[in-house]
Amino acid sequence: LVMASKPGTTIKTTPAIAKLDGAVLGAGEWIEVATTESFLLQASEPVQVTQFIVSQGQTQQFIGAPTMIIHPSINRLRNDYFVLTPIGYKENWASVTRPKGLALQVDGKPITASFVAIGSGAWEVAYVKLQPGQHRFEADSAFSLSLYGYGSATAYGYPGGIVLQ
Repeated sequence: LVMASKPGTTIKTTPAIAKLDGAVLGAGEWIEVATTESFLLQASEPVQVTQFIVSQGQTQQFIGAPTMIIHPSINRLRNDYFVLTPIGYKENWASVTRPKGLALQVDGKPITASFVAIGSGAWEVAYVKLQPGQHRFEADSAFSLSLYGYGSATAYGYPGGIVLQ
């Protein structure tokens, strides 16, 4: 879901996401699309981007529950995050989005997950499976981090943190 804060907000996605790429929104208007594809979103004015994770009946593994993750804008990203993955979930994951080639660590060790280019290729994303407990993600410059997990008829999701100014 993308919500505009000002009239005439134009949305661009790379790659193009049907119904979202090229959309023009008024102040307070929003547009919702369903996709499993990672993409880069750019807007001509400030927007709020929210991700919804579907319920267990919508997954092949029949796990999860509706979950909402609000994604911070690029100017609110951090270069370190301290996070907690709870016990009692079948799977715990981190979605890590970084500028291309940025060296990242989790718990003091390099991230070994494979990063895949998104958008124009200036950004990359990887999905890191986590064990329950405390974790620290860090790099020399800002990157995006979202945490989520699934269980039988349950789920959680949250942004790793934001810079407050």
